[in-house]
Amino acid sequence: MRQPIHEHPGFFHVGRLLSGGSPLPPAAELLASLGISDMERTARSLQSLALHPSFPREDSNFLSQFLESLGETFEPERALANLERILESRENPDALLSALHRSANRRSIVLTLAGGSQFLADTVHRHPAYLDWLLRPATLRD
Repeated sequence: MRQPIHEHPGFFHVGRLLSGGSPLPPAAELLASLGISDMERTARSLQSLALHPSFPREDSNFLSQFLESLGETFEPERALANLERILESRENPDALLSALHRSANRRSIVLTLAGGSQFLADTVHRHPAYLDWLLRPATLRD
């Protein structure tokens, strides 16, 4: 059984990584435990996400949950890269980030889609309304 992310010695360093720089060994160890091998690219992606006003960079609970969801995807690095692309395609990327912050279910859906299927990630990148439909409460209930 894996140690909870928020208890991992590298968790503090991942939080600091959001402000810039390269991952220190404890952060790299934590990221590797999630299935990430390209530390520099992942660091840049996390730093890019943290620049969005709605990314709750000071919320350690969210960061822990976000990393946990990321680690549960088929390909965490792809999930992170595709999440960036999906955010870039949206008129209001901060609205999506806010939704991911508020809802573990939505966060899991978006990251699973982004890390599990390049075809689906490309589709919601080209057609942002499809993701809006997918994340509607009525759609999620059905």
